[in-house]
Amino acid sequence: MRPFCNNFGILNLTPEIDIAIPGYNPADRAFYTGIVYLIIGLITLPVNIFVFANFIRPPLINESCYKLIAITSFLDIVNLITACFVSGFSSILYLSYCSPGGAWLYTYGVYFMFHWYAYCAASEVLALDRLLVFARPSFAKFLFDGRRAWFWLLYVLGYATLGTVVKPSMFYIYSPVAGVFFDGDNNPFHIYNNFIKLIFITLCYVFVVIFIHKLSSGSSLKSQRTLSVQTLFVALLSAICTMGYLAVSYLPTGNPLENYAGLIGQLGWIIMHAFSGFVYLTGNRAVRDKFLGIFRKTTKNVLVVSVVPVSCRIIK
Repeated sequence: MRPFCNNFGILNLTPEIDIAIPGYNPADRAFYTGIVYLIIGLITLPVNIFVFANFIRPPLINESCYKLIAITSFLDIVNLITACFVSGFSSILYLSYCSPGGAWLYTYGVYFMFHWYAYCAASEVLALDRLLVFARPSFAKFLFDGRRAWFWLLYVLGYATLGTVVKPSMFYIYSPVAGVFFDGDNNPFHIYNNFIKLIFITLCYVFVVIFIHKLSSGSSLKSQRTLSVQTLFVALLSAICTMGYLAVSYLPTGNPLENYAGLIGQLGWIIMHAFSGFVYLTGNRAVRDKFLGIFRKTTKNVLVVSVVPVSCRIIK
């Protein structure tokens, strides 16, 4: 018998949630939880993909900062697929790794943690780049200029691999009713990773705000400020969601949110990755113009009434 599974193939990691009580059907809660995740994913994933597709094309990809943003945007998409679609379908189908045909969710926990660690590392690299652009421009150029930005992928993948090897996280198990991945085994590296990410990125962007406020404006500096403000909003959203996740994860037992802590944490994880695309879509002029251009193409044939009576012409 698999760990955390009973003889009936039901996950018993969270019995207070997964075992039915009078008037309550856990399968119903799982179904509606999955529907919510899928709806959010169907709305936000296309936006994130559109933003990423623009970041990896010239002229944006020629800039080192956009290479780093493209990496984090790609990892936003990967995390969003897990948070919305893998989780959503698992809840709708009432599927856990205890279920027949659900064994793949056992090993999926390793992949799930790998791409989360990768996202954390990539976010830290981006925050460091934004800080050094203002604090030490020459050092920032040395570390990130040109193709050197791509070499940071080695650090991102190496960090994620290290976290996976140190603690394989085979027991990050998805509960279809709670709507969240639970850690069935204590993982110190995961705890360390979440706190370090929160502290490091917060400190970096605090100093970025200070430098933006102090430094005089200039043509090149203005573009850097604009881009840094966009990444700042993404980092702020990430920090709020991370703090929310940590808060509900370590609340004492018996609190009113206990049965919904996992759901709140999962929604925070989804929001973190889902709405970063909207930040860049609305805040980045190049991406915004591309997006608005889609609608201009659909209206390029316009019917215009001429000044001559009873006549009209098509303007293309």
